[in-house]
Amino acid sequence: MIMDNYRDKVMELHEKQSAKGMSKYGIPLEEYNSTMGIRIAHLQEELMDALHYTFWMMEMLPEAPKVEQRVCQDCNAVWCNKGNNIAAKEHCLKSGMEHWGVGIE
Repeated sequence: MIMDNYRDKVMELHEKQSAKGMSKYGIPLEEYNSTMGIRIAHLQEELMDALHYTFWMMEMLPEAPKVEQRVCQDCNAVWCNKGNNIAAKEHCLKSGMEHWGVGIE
């Protein structure tokens, strides 16, 4: 039998997280009855944690990329100076909306 090291690590982490959730909530996620709004809020919190970890990890790179993002304050479109989401910037500029927020690094 061939061992799948990454899969084994994922499964081990899954078991630890499941035990942590059971300890905290007392029921498995499948039985946690909540509204869609609460479920989305939980996901938002997890994604914010993940975003914080990406910035933390980027600090360890020899040449951490400087990515400036601007957020349209009217339509919440995001533009990044690395080229992704350029369509959002063009949307706002074509609409005559020069309302970009403060850059985020």
